[in-house]
Amino acid sequence: MIMKNSGRKIFLGMFALLLVTFSLGSCNSDDYLVDGGKSNPYYEGNVMQYLESRPDLFKDLVKIIKLTKWENILTNEDVTFFAPTDFTITKSVDLMNSYLYN
Repeated sequence: MIMKNSGRKIFLGMFALLLVTFSLGSCNSDDYLVDGGKSNPYYEGNVMQYLESRPDLFKDLVKIIKLTKWENILTNEDVTFFAPTDFTITKSVDLMNSYLYN
């Protein structure tokens, strides 16, 4: 019984010390943060223009949209479009090919 109490006290003491260490260690300066102010959440243009303006993220998606002839929908209509990035498209195609051909 005495061993259990001392073991428990040691464990609680170590836990408290660890908690204090993490609490004090997480207090860092925020000098590296720069407030850029409020940005405009609206894009002056249509969905297709936005996707074409960001080839670093949506180059493959723009190709898919043009192949499926959805350009008119994303150019002329006021729509909300979930736009997966090229990374997501590549991973999805790889996963589907792996599933189908292995």
